[in-house]
Amino acid sequence: MSLNEKGAFYHLLGDAGGSVAVIVSVLAIEVTGIRVIDPIAAALIAAVVTWSAMTVLRGSGEIFFLKTPLESDEIRSILDDIDDVDRIDDFHAWQICSQITVATVHVETDVETMAEAESIVRRVHDELAHEGIDHASVELCPQYADRDVHLDTHCH
Repeated sequence: MSLNEKGAFYHLLGDAGGSVAVIVSVLAIEVTGIRVIDPIAAALIAAVVTWSAMTVLRGSGEIFFLKTPLESDEIRSILDDIDDVDRIDDFHAWQICSQITVATVHVETDVETMAEAESIVRRVHDELAHEGIDHASVELCPQYADRDVHLDTHCH
């Protein structure tokens, strides 16, 4: 269920639950004459609405602040196990909405032909798709002996 659908569902649930709570509280007040039931029902309705709003806000906040929705170390390990992948140098994943996860990955390899490179990219994309990533950008590069110079040159 998308975050928008959750928000709409919680809104309808709050409206329906609020209506039922108001009807029950009015009947309880009529039967018992205890008027404190009305503010108690209002507080319960407010608690349900606050809980549902916080749930939706938490989900949208995770998207807004680019929280990684996956276990990065686990995915790095999976990608490291692919044949001809020497090292996963950089991996980032985030959600652009509640249903689309994207990633970038920097793969070091010593393959020499275009066919081998395309094979690695395809296998990396397949593994990332299996882990729930909808779109990935895969960068291949050779291994670097002097990693600090390489990373400084590319502003990582």
